[in-house]
Amino acid sequence: MACLEAAVECGDNDGIRGGMTESERKAVRRRFDLRCDPARVAAALSGKDVHLSGTERQELIRQAVMSNASVDRVARVLKVSEAHVQKLFRCERRKFTGTHLRTPSASQVTCEGISA
Repeated sequence: MACLEAAVECGDNDGIRGGMTESERKAVRRRFDLRCDPARVAAALSGKDVHLSGTERQELIRQAVMSNASVDRVARVLKVSEAHVQKLFRCERRKFTGTHLRTPSASQVTCEGISA
């Protein structure tokens, strides 16, 4: 299973990995991209090296903004520049201030609302 997880997480599309062909892994990859596990997000925020899906990365940014996490810490977790994290924080704050009085759209649902 570790071989398959590695192939899915790194986007390896060639050959047979984890006992699955490229086309079989494609379906698994789609589910992986939508996965949002609150425990993985919490582990990443605590500093553990966790490969996050796109949805989990968005949730991490949301939680970091809500908890006033440091830009430096989030940059280290996401392995991006501090300038990029500042941009992500600004975008997240805009979403929050622009939508806090309305019902959240499907793209604004948190981890708890998305099945793994």
